[in-house]
Amino acid sequence: MKNILTLFILSVLLSLNCMPPAEPVPEAFGYGDYYIINNTADKLIVRAYDLHPSDKEADLFTNEINSGGKVQIYSFYEGSGGHLMPSNAFSSFYVYSDVEIPANLIYSGVNNDDWIFENSPVKYHAVYNLTIE
Repeated sequence: MKNILTLFILSVLLSLNCMPPAEPVPEAFGYGDYYIINNTADKLIVRAYDLHPSDKEADLFTNEINSGGKVQIYSFYEGSGGHLMPSNAFSSFYVYSDVEIPANLIYSGVNNDDWIFENSPVKYHAVYNLTIE
């Protein structure tokens, strides 16, 4: 019986050694587009800072949103298995009314609940809208 068990174990080990290496699994990725909807009577000024590297000003498509406008401000690509919500893109986020001075700050922070997810027909694509009223 001991010889049969030994032969079985050896055959299993040999078969495992002869198997081809596993194919690498491609890493999941996705991308998000971020929009601001300006429902105020004033022009908005936007400042955002990247999460990685932290405290570097984000390269926004635009920093100014006219009254009544919906403008795409940023695109974010995620390939490390993280989420596409704004808190994974920005370390800090500020919106000013008309002129960028502390007294005109009307929104600050990176709160995912403030950004409304909009369904996208494109796989692995997320759209988030921040409405300022």
